[in-house]
Amino acid sequence: RQLEYPINGRCQPRQSKLAVLTHVFHGCHDCTKAAGVDEFHLAQIKHDNLRAALSWAQETESAESGMRLAGASARFWELKGHFHEGRQRLTHCLAIRGAEEFGAARAKALCGAGALAEEQGDFDAATRFHEESLAIRRGLRDAPGIAEALNNLGNVANLRCEYDRARE
Repeated sequence: RQLEYPINGRCQPRQSKLAVLTHVFHGCHDCTKAAGVDEFHLAQIKHDNLRAALSWAQETESAESGMRLAGASARFWELKGHFHEGRQRLTHCLAIRGAEEFGAARAKALCGAGALAEEQGDFDAATRFHEESLAIRRGLRDAPGIAEALNNLGNVANLRCEYDRARE
Protein backbone atom coordinates (compact mmCIF):
# COMPACT_ATOMS: atom_id res chain seq x y z
CA ARG A 1 0.00 0.00 0.00
CA GLN A 2 1.36 3.42 -0.92
CA LEU A 3 1.60 6.05 1.73
CA GLU A 4 -0.84 8.91 1.23
CA TYR A 5 -0.77 12.49 2.42
CA PRO A 6 -2.70 15.67 1.65
CA ILE A 7 -1.95 17.77 -1.41
CA ASN A 8 -4.18 20.81 -1.78
CA GLY A 9 -6.58 19.35 0.78
CA ARG A 10 -6.91 15.91 -0.86
CA CYS A 11 -5.01 12.72 -0.12
CA GLN A 12 -2.74 11.60 -2.92
CA PRO A 13 -0.40 8.64 -3.30
CA ARG A 14 3.14 9.68 -2.42
CA GLN A 15 4.40 8.25 -5.71
CA SER A 16 2.40 10.82 -7.68
CA LYS A 17 3.83 13.59 -5.49
CA LEU A 18 7.34 12.29 -6.23
CA ALA A 19 6.59 12.51 -9.95
CA VAL A 20 5.38 16.11 -9.59
CA LEU A 21 8.43 17.13 -7.56
CA THR A 22 10.76 15.40 -10.03
CA HIS A 23 9.17 17.43 -12.84
CA VAL A 24 9.50 20.68 -10.87
CA PHE A 25 13.15 20.12 -10.01
CA HIS A 26 13.98 18.83 -13.49
CA GLY A 27 12.70 22.18 -14.79
CA CYS A 28 15.26 24.09 -12.74
CA HIS A 29 18.12 22.02 -14.19
CA ASP A 30 18.42 24.56 -17.00
CA CYS A 31 17.65 27.83 -15.27
CA THR A 32 18.73 29.86 -18.28
CA LYS A 33 15.40 29.22 -20.01
CA ALA A 34 12.43 31.38 -19.08
CA ALA A 35 10.46 28.31 -17.98
CA GLY A 36 13.47 27.16 -15.97
CA VAL A 37 13.49 30.40 -13.98
CA ASP A 38 9.81 29.91 -13.10
CA GLU A 39 10.52 26.30 -12.14
CA PHE A 40 13.48 27.43 -10.02
CA HIS A 41 11.29 29.79 -7.97
CA LEU A 42 8.68 27.06 -7.59
CA ALA A 43 11.43 24.66 -6.50
CA GLN A 44 12.44 27.07 -3.71
CA ILE A 45 8.90 26.89 -2.36
CA LYS A 46 8.90 23.08 -2.61
CA HIS A 47 12.23 22.54 -0.80
CA ASP A 48 10.64 21.08 2.36
CA ASN A 49 8.54 18.75 0.21
CA LEU A 50 11.73 17.68 -1.55
CA ARG A 51 13.33 16.77 1.75
CA ALA A 52 10.27 14.81 2.85
CA ALA A 53 9.99 12.98 -0.47
CA LEU A 54 13.65 11.98 -0.48
CA SER A 55 13.43 10.81 3.12
CA TRP A 56 10.41 8.72 2.17
CA ALA A 57 12.26 7.25 -0.84
CA GLN A 58 15.09 6.20 1.47
CA GLU A 59 12.79 4.78 4.15
CA THR A 60 10.81 2.73 1.63
CA GLU A 61 13.86 1.87 -0.48
CA SER A 62 12.31 3.42 -3.59
CA ALA A 63 15.62 3.58 -5.42
CA GLU A 64 14.45 4.70 -8.85
CA SER A 65 12.10 7.42 -7.56
CA GLY A 66 14.71 8.66 -5.11
CA MET A 67 17.48 8.82 -7.68
CA ARG A 68 15.28 10.53 -10.27
CA LEU A 69 14.23 13.19 -7.77
CA ALA A 70 17.71 13.61 -6.28
CA GLY A 71 19.31 13.81 -9.72
CA ALA A 72 16.73 16.33 -10.91
CA SER A 73 17.25 18.50 -7.83
CA ALA A 74 21.07 18.53 -7.91
CA ARG A 75 21.23 21.76 -9.92
CA PHE A 76 18.86 23.44 -7.46
CA TRP A 77 21.09 22.49 -4.52
CA GLU A 78 24.14 23.68 -6.40
CA LEU A 79 22.65 27.07 -7.27
CA LYS A 80 21.30 27.60 -3.75
CA GLY A 81 24.65 26.64 -2.18
CA HIS A 82 23.23 23.56 -0.42
CA PHE A 83 26.28 21.50 -1.38
CA HIS A 84 26.47 19.36 1.74
CA GLU A 85 22.76 18.57 1.95
CA GLY A 86 22.45 17.88 -1.76
CA ARG A 87 25.46 15.59 -1.87
CA GLN A 88 24.31 13.78 1.23
CA ARG A 89 20.82 13.25 -0.20
CA LEU A 90 22.24 12.04 -3.50
CA THR A 91 24.66 9.58 -1.89
CA HIS A 92 21.87 8.21 0.31
CA CYS A 93 19.68 7.61 -2.74
CA LEU A 94 22.58 6.03 -4.63
CA ALA A 95 23.07 3.64 -1.70
CA ILE A 96 19.47 2.37 -1.64
CA ARG A 97 19.33 -1.37 -2.28
CA GLY A 98 18.72 -2.00 -5.98
CA ALA A 99 19.85 1.48 -7.06
CA GLU A 100 22.37 0.02 -9.50
CA GLU A 101 19.49 -1.43 -11.58
CA PHE A 102 18.33 1.99 -12.82
CA GLY A 103 21.13 3.04 -15.16
CA ALA A 104 19.94 6.35 -16.57
CA ALA A 105 18.59 7.63 -13.24
CA ARG A 106 21.75 6.47 -11.46
CA ALA A 107 24.01 8.17 -14.02
CA LYS A 108 22.17 11.48 -13.56
CA ALA A 109 22.32 11.21 -9.76
CA LEU A 110 26.05 10.40 -9.95
CA CYS A 111 26.56 13.44 -12.18
CA GLY A 112 24.81 15.63 -9.60
CA ALA A 113 26.79 14.14 -6.72
CA GLY A 114 29.99 14.74 -8.68
CA ALA A 115 29.10 18.38 -9.31
CA LEU A 116 28.35 18.94 -5.63
CA ALA A 117 31.55 17.17 -4.54
CA GLU A 118 33.45 19.39 -6.98
CA GLU A 119 31.86 22.50 -5.40
CA GLN A 120 33.05 21.25 -2.01
CA GLY A 121 36.59 20.82 -3.30
CA ASP A 122 36.45 17.03 -2.91
CA PHE A 123 37.98 16.30 -6.29
CA ASP A 124 38.68 12.61 -5.56
CA ALA A 125 35.00 11.95 -4.86
CA ALA A 126 33.93 14.12 -7.82
CA THR A 127 36.17 12.06 -10.11
CA ARG A 128 34.76 8.77 -8.78
CA PHE A 129 31.16 9.95 -9.24
CA HIS A 130 31.80 11.23 -12.77
CA GLU A 131 33.76 8.11 -13.78
CA GLU A 132 30.91 5.85 -12.66
CA SER A 133 28.42 8.06 -14.48
CA LEU A 134 30.58 7.83 -17.62
CA ALA A 135 30.74 4.03 -17.41
CA ILE A 136 26.96 3.75 -17.12
CA ARG A 137 26.34 6.20 -19.94
CA ARG A 138 28.78 4.38 -22.20
CA GLY A 139 26.91 1.16 -21.45
CA LEU A 140 23.64 2.89 -22.37
CA ARG A 141 25.24 4.43 -25.50
CA ASP A 142 23.99 7.80 -24.30
CA ALA A 143 26.08 10.18 -26.43
CA PRO A 144 24.94 13.43 -24.72
CA GLY A 145 25.47 11.81 -21.30
CA ILE A 146 28.93 10.58 -22.30
CA ALA A 147 29.84 14.09 -23.43
CA GLU A 148 28.55 15.56 -20.16
CA ALA A 149 30.52 13.06 -18.05
CA LEU A 150 33.73 13.64 -20.05
CA ASN A 151 33.26 17.39 -19.73
CA ASN A 152 32.77 17.05 -15.97
CA LEU A 153 35.92 14.91 -15.66
CA GLY A 154 37.82 17.51 -17.70
CA ASN A 155 36.60 20.27 -15.40
CA VAL A 156 37.78 18.38 -12.31
CA ALA A 157 41.17 17.70 -13.91
CA ASN A 158 41.45 21.39 -14.81
CA LEU A 159 40.69 22.41 -11.21
CA ARG A 160 43.46 20.05 -10.09
CA CYS A 161 45.82 21.73 -12.58
CA GLU A 162 46.11 18.39 -14.42
CA TYR A 163 45.93 20.09 -17.80
CA ASP A 164 47.09 17.12 -19.89
CA ARG A 165 44.45 14.91 -18.33
CA ALA A 166 41.82 17.65 -18.79
CA ARG A 167 42.53 17.65 -22.54
CA GLU A 168 42.06 13.84 -22.85
